[in-house]
Amino acid sequence: MGPPEPVATLTEAARRRLTVSELVDRVTVWAGAAAFAGAGLVGLSHVVALPWAEPVAWGSVTVALVGGLVVSLARRPSRFRAALAVDHRLGGFDQVTTAWELATGPRSAASERQLRAAAA
Repeated sequence: MGPPEPVATLTEAARRRLTVSELVDRVTVWAGAAAFAGAGLVGLSHVVALPWAEPVAWGSVTVALVGGLVVSLARRPSRFRAALAVDHRLGGFDQVTTAWELATGPRSAASERQLRAAAA
């Protein structure tokens, strides 16, 4: 049995948001670095004859974009990390992460109260 539905829904939404945030960060850095290197290569090709410089520059930017997308989707944040982000953002005093931890173990009256508090 998992955590209460509001906790699970909130955690999954945070997980999606973290994934998109990391995707944007990763693609921006990687594509920026590839574009910088490609611009240098194209600039050099105006001094020295390098007919392959422009296709290589565009190809490296494309590889950086696709690579950033693949890595971001392959390395999605865990539910625990998303729960920590929710707690940090909402100031929940670890209610969401505690709810995930309590949902996996045996239930007691105290854990049920904690789960209800996290759902609220």
